Amino acid sequence: MITKYFNIHNLVRIKVQSNINPKLNTILAHLREFEEAPISDDDIDIFIFDYSDCPNLKNPVSISNYYYYSNNYLNVPDKRFCFNFLDEPLFVYCDNFAVPLNLMVELKLLRKGYSLIHSAAVQYNGRNYLFPSFGGVGKTTTVSALMYNGGKLFGDDMVILNEREILSYPLDFSIYSYHLDILRIKDKKIELELRKAKELNNLVNHLKRYNSRFIKLIILMINSFKKEYVNLPPKRIFGENCIVEKGQIDEIYYLYRMKDENSNITIEEIDPNSLAKLCSNILFQEWCESMQLLYTYSGLSAFSLNLFFSKIEDVFRNAFMRHKCYKLKIPNNLDSLTYQRQLISYLNSINN
Repeated sequence: MITKYFNIHNLVRIKVQSNINPKLNTILAHLREFEEAPISDDDIDIFIFDYSDCPNLKNPVSISNYYYYSNNYLNVPDKRFCFNFLDEPLFVYCDNFAVPLNLMVELKLLRKGYSLIHSAAVQYNGRNYLFPSFGGVGKTTTVSALMYNGGKLFGDDMVILNEREILSYPLDFSIYSYHLDILRIKDKKIELELRKAKELNNLVNHLKRYNSRFIKLIILMINSFKKEYVNLPPKRIFGENCIVEKGQIDEIYYLYRMKDENSNITIEEIDPNSLAKLCSNILFQEWCESMQLLYTYSGLSAFSLNLFFSKIEDVFRNAFMRHKCYKLKIPNNLDSLTYQRQLISYLNSINN
């Protein structure tokens, strides 16, 4: 049994006990920068154990022999996931995360006036920039441009904020083959691993032409060995001193892409209330696969998913109303290197 402790800015303290390596790897990819020496159980906010340790629920309400609810616990045996999100502290028993780890952290952050936001954030030229966006728009490209021009990282995918400040939440980077040039990664082992994945994808696509059980079994075996991406901690990419822990918010740029013949980024102001609603929706889109489970929990318990959503939007609104908010359009035909040059030129011009 492996036991690990994590302390997220003295806001959320987590204890993990597990024998399941994939689950431990997932936790480390999210929280390795917050790992800490043992913490007293009295100070823990979230306990995470293996599903084999889950409590025996007394006289549970049963729904379709799939969900079992009793005393603020919901047990879903098919998913090997059991949790209590209402009492203090939170308890989770699982073999993998049917509800994202970040969402559990969010439940505790909201009770202290903070929230996660799906956003990159970087300190650059003495100013702290927040770049919320949907996935795949350009957060990593934006981060890389600023980091290799002297920036410091709060986070590439998610950060913590309240109405005054940004707090770091530096997840591991999920490195796909197209990230190698953007992040200037020259590691031969990583290049080889991703090249293998590309070749295996080509093989799978070829095999899909043949419709037989044997071929389907081969494809299943290939996919089980294939690694589409490699996780890398930020410090392995940008150096040991790349992370800044906290700072006041200076400016907020919502990143979005648009089909446009123009080859230049454009910046316009955006209404803070509209941006708060948009960023709330983006965060829930990140958690969409767990929504059915949470709505079921809401129907059985005093947990309110609607209140959860409303609290997140309130945190964002209170933060955005105090700062300048813009939307930064990236034309689809703008390549990454040109976008990075234009972004650096723009930020340098407004700081001079």
